[in-house]
Amino acid sequence: MNNQRNFYIVIGIVAAGLLVAFIAFWPRQKNYSWRERYRLESEDPYGLKLLYQTLERSASEENPVRVINDTLANNLPLDSAGSNYIFIGQGIYLDSLSQDHLQSFIRAGNTALFILRTLPEDLLDIIYPDECAESESFYPNEVRDTLVNLSFLKNGEVLYSDYTISQVRKKEIIYREWSYLNDYFFYCSSEDTLAAMGTLGEGRINFFRLRYGAGSVYVHLTPLAFTNYQFIKPSGRDYVSQVFENLSDGPIYWDDYNQITDALARSLNNSGSGYRKTFDSQGPLQYILSQPSLAWAWYLTLTAAVLFLLFRAKRRQRIIPVLAENKNNSLEFIQMISQLYLSQNDHRKLALQKMRLWRNHLRDRYQFNLKDQPEAEELENLAAKTGTSIELIEQILASYKSIYRSLQIKETKLRDFHQVLNTFYQTSK
Repeated sequence: MNNQRNFYIVIGIVAAGLLVAFIAFWPRQKNYSWRERYRLESEDPYGLKLLYQTLERSASEENPVRVINDTLANNLPLDSAGSNYIFIGQGIYLDSLSQDHLQSFIRAGNTALFILRTLPEDLLDIIYPDECAESESFYPNEVRDTLVNLSFLKNGEVLYSDYTISQVRKKEIIYREWSYLNDYFFYCSSEDTLAAMGTLGEGRINFFRLRYGAGSVYVHLTPLAFTNYQFIKPSGRDYVSQVFENLSDGPIYWDDYNQITDALARSLNNSGSGYRKTFDSQGPLQYILSQPSLAWAWYLTLTAAVLFLLFRAKRRQRIIPVLAENKNNSLEFIQMISQLYLSQNDHRKLALQKMRLWRNHLRDRYQFNLKDQPEAEELENLAAKTGTSIELIEQILASYKSIYRSLQIKETKLRDFHQVLNTFYQTSK
């Protein structure tokens, strides 16, 4: 009886072992994530493993590829020229120390290549010439479509290519917003300072170069073109190789540390209303919650604090003092800036400041981002949202255009511009 029982036990153990081995070694189809993660070790469709492996194979002992997993101050050398810094992602966050270090790295004769959807405005506003950034910041425009064609520019002419990309999610092409830079910047700057190098669709510039010190900054606004899904195509590899031909022959420093989401990058750019922005002005909590490890640490800290209050706090509560209401000093600050310009008799700058405040007013109150040369449909939408007439909006834009093109304006012209803006504020809903 015991022998028979032992026999069944052995048979059961062998069967269980065979079942475990069958489950473990049975070939299974790998599930890929279709999220835009842009990580160099990721094999997902929108990862960067194929590109990174290609760069590694072309590297040498003299010119290696190094991955940055820490702050830039601990990784980027400032005592040599000819090196390259690469960032690929949705958006980038650089604290003040990293930003200053990267500026010094570029100025020393090195190259930086940013491939992202949302521009680091606080960095580019410093590199870009002040005379061209009076009324606009590096805020990219967007076009919504399923397929776009990517081409290069040479001597001002478009070199059309057959490289067409799209965003696919589970074998289905979806609509998305494609970023490009406003043509205004290229009309204002000389080609030695800012040069267009590539287009997206019908002449929309998505690839450009900035000169800074002895170095260069290249910015590409279509990171989707560099992912695994596109890199497996011959046309995709050819396109990427032409972009990377602009790099120097020196070592490559790949930044895999400072990635943030597109939404957070846009939020950081929007904070500050056109002034130089820092992370503190937005608050560190958004960045902490965007990183899983930091978010768990934050939640554990809050839980520990709550438990401490529950078990150690006294039952008595002190009288809560009445706090004075917060004062809004924005108008006082605007009056101070205005008085400064008036004391300097710089009526043009005061008019540009008023125009910038009007644009911010439209963006904050009506969620409307007004272009430099709006179409008739856009003017009709703005007039409908604000409850004003199209003629009044056209009058504001015409007055601003005349002021912007002038080196100096008289007090009467400033007064007329102020009156037409005041009419808008009084009549808008």
